[in-house]
Order: sequence, then C-alpha cells, then structure tokens
Amino acid sequence: MRFRFVVCATAVFIWFSCLAPPRLAGQAPSSTAKKKVWTPPRTPDGQPDLQGSWATATLTPVQRPAEFAGKEFLTEQEAAEYQRRTLE
Repeated sequence: MRFRFVVCATAVFIWFSCLAPPRLAGQAPSSTAKKKVWTPPRTPDGQPDLQGSWATATLTPVQRPAEFAGKEFLTEQEAAEYQRRTLE
C-alpha cells in the first residue's frame, strides 16, 4: 500500500512539474525587460506631491492622547470607554 502511495505521489509531482514551464514561457527574461524605476510625483518646488483623498475614518489618533501617557496598553474597558467618548 505504501509503495502505491509513493508511486502516485511521484506521478502527481511529475505532472505538476510539467505544467510549470508553459506558464513561465510567456514571461520575458529579466535581461531583456525594460527596467523603469518608479519615482514619486513632485510639486514644482520639489516636495512630494501628496494630493488625493485621504481617509481618516478611524478612532486611532495620530498622536497618543495625554491621558494615556506612560501606559503601553489599554484594557478592554478603557478602550470601550475611550471609543464611547470619541464617538460622542
């Protein structure tokens, strides 16, 4: 029974190995591909251009509130209370 499993597993491995080259054949070698380096858009004065839509739909503040200074983690009750106060 073990021999049959090994033979079947080997056959499946060979079958999958034969499928790989046709999928890879359509890709151009990296030596002939044009390598274009992406550069971020800039404003006329050379600063990064940050125009666009920025979503701020989160309760996570950018800076830690002063009331949590020195406290690494909040308990679930503290987090729920902070969320309730923020939503009000």
